Amino acid sequence: MRLACLPFPLVAALSFLGIARRVGPDAGGATALLVTTPAFVVLASSLLLDVPLLACLLFGVYALLRGVDAGGERWLWAAGAAAGAAALMKYAGLAAAPLLVAGVWLLAGRRGSALARVLGPWAVIVGAWAALSLVRYGAVHFLGSTDVVFRRDLAPPAWVGQLAAVPIWYGAALGFPVAVWARALVRDPAFRAPALAALGVGAIVAFTVLPWSEPARRGPPGRGELWIAALGCAGGLFLWAALLAPRRPRWDPIDRFLALWSAGSLVFSAAVNWHVNAGDALLAAPPALLLLFRRARLRPTPAFARGCAAATLGLALLLARADAEQAGFHREVAAALDAQIGEQAGERWLV
Repeated sequence: MRLACLPFPLVAALSFLGIARRVGPDAGGATALLVTTPAFVVLASSLLLDVPLLACLLFGVYALLRGVDAGGERWLWAAGAAAGAAALMKYAGLAAAPLLVAGVWLLAGRRGSALARVLGPWAVIVGAWAALSLVRYGAVHFLGSTDVVFRRDLAPPAWVGQLAAVPIWYGAALGFPVAVWARALVRDPAFRAPALAALGVGAIVAFTVLPWSEPARRGPPGRGELWIAALGCAGGLFLWAALLAPRRPRWDPIDRFLALWSAGSLVFSAAVNWHVNAGDALLAAPPALLLLFRRARLRPTPAFARGCAAATLGLALLLARADAEQAGFHREVAAALDAQIGEQAGERWLV
């Protein structure tokens, strides 16, 4: 299983590099900031499917950009196949198809034939998955996931907590939003007021909303955790406001596609998905980085990109080590429980 997961981080990195070369300056800097985020490094070292999903999604977008070029229509078939593969990775991958459809609408000239090329492979793959699950289990597998959307807990602590968690995870699990926020606060007087406002909101969210909305099964967050959450929230809110605010001159089609991709990821995490974590933040990172490097006022310098990548990589490696230690602890506990239970009768439950 680990060998099967190994190629996906490389596919994700190379696909993003190809996208960045086509839509903005300093593709190397943008790619470095993506692959050194704690979310990417820690998830890429696990068997979770967040990075494989990201790889399929990014390859789909890369193929789309190649496909809308003159003479590149064949790439649209690959984009559709990648969207279908994304749907097989995680439920969130079902969002790849509408994203590519939006890209076709914004970027392609002959939209009808382009849509057919993108949606054809996707429909075959998702249809085969639905048919297989119907035959084996008597139900379409991915339709069962609607319960977590339509029957979710709408009590204020739950949905307010999820809403508050989105910018916290976005800033803290990616790292670069906090660095961009800090750079703007220190070096750009025009951004100083919004940066301070973002920090104020982040502190309020972290120290008041977050403890109140934490599930009862978890312990209260410590003061250090709350400050990390406040900085993450400040970075996430500042970057959203800077990248998605209306601009003059008007956005070109690439800008609109990236803004839709970024905003759609945030709406999915806040309103559709049933929880928020580093995997959600990772899916929102690519369009934010591409928009960041397309904004002359906010664009990181090569020196800043190198320093930020080095800092986030160091943090990511520490987190990956902690994650490995936690995994080892779980393995020890499982072995200890197995030894205690032995051959006793009864059901075993894994939580």
